[in-house]
Amino acid sequence: MTSPTCPKCGSRLSAGALFCESCGAAAEPDSRPMAVRLQEDLGADYEVLGELGQGGFAVVFLVADRSKGRNLAVKVMRRELILSKSMIQRFRREISYASKLNHPNIVPVAFSVERIDLVYYAMPRVRGTPLNRIIDTSGPLEIDRSVQILQQMAAALAYAHDHNVIHRDVKPSNAILGHDGMVQILDFGVAKGLTHDRGNLTASGELIGSPEYMSPEQAAGSASDVDHRSDIYSWGVVGFEMLAGKPPFSGSTVTEVLYKHMTEEPPGLRHLRPNVPPRIAETIHKCLEKTPATRWDNIRDAMRAMGR
Repeated sequence: MTSPTCPKCGSRLSAGALFCESCGAAAEPDSRPMAVRLQEDLGADYEVLGELGQGGFAVVFLVADRSKGRNLAVKVMRRELILSKSMIQRFRREISYASKLNHPNIVPVAFSVERIDLVYYAMPRVRGTPLNRIIDTSGPLEIDRSVQILQQMAAALAYAHDHNVIHRDVKPSNAILGHDGMVQILDFGVAKGLTHDRGNLTASGELIGSPEYMSPEQAAGSASDVDHRSDIYSWGVVGFEMLAGKPPFSGSTVTEVLYKHMTEEPPGLRHLRPNVPPRIAETIHKCLEKTPATRWDNIRDAMRAMGR
């Protein structure tokens, strides 16, 4: 494909250029579909196969990596957000946090690219079934299987916490179960550093996470109070749902669910499923304490208390 030219002086423009290097005139916006622009940037070794999903921040594409015989999930930032300094910072932060996590239970970043008007990063496409689909299909899971899944999720979160990263959106749809029993956690896209970046890119009062799995401090919109114990709360909600077949709190509106997280005690897990061993029920209920200080301080401690 020929390079685009300046609408004013006719000079050739660099790929993705917003302004002409010769005369300084604004380039005409690239109106081609995002998938077409991504394909051109990736080159012949890759093939954009289709769209996997999208949100207000980015679009995710399925891409075949022919050189390595694998499929990738490529997350592309929306073009209209690239000129926003805070959005670019957020995307760079997301890539930075995800890139430094190298653990078998965490989906890694393969590579990232930042052009003038095209910013994206790639992760291996994980083969398996999301945990939420398994619960929706099967209902409550076997106790041993639930504990095995929780162990692997806890290992991933403990590793992230050791590297000063919290996930902030731990939920069944972000846990993929492979056919070999391996659990991998997806989407550190709303991850946050434990020791810095407190609220400077996410204003206090903005809700980040999914209501059914959100800690009380997240539900209250208190960005400065969210730390690794928020992940422990959400991990406990996932464990509760696997064993009971439903999360501890639900409602007809988001506000109702958030209010319950902040004010109501969760139902007794052994009341809903009497054969759950007491130590497992007690471990999960301690994860669901309203105040972070009364939860487990470390997710490894929770797993040791739960046992096998």
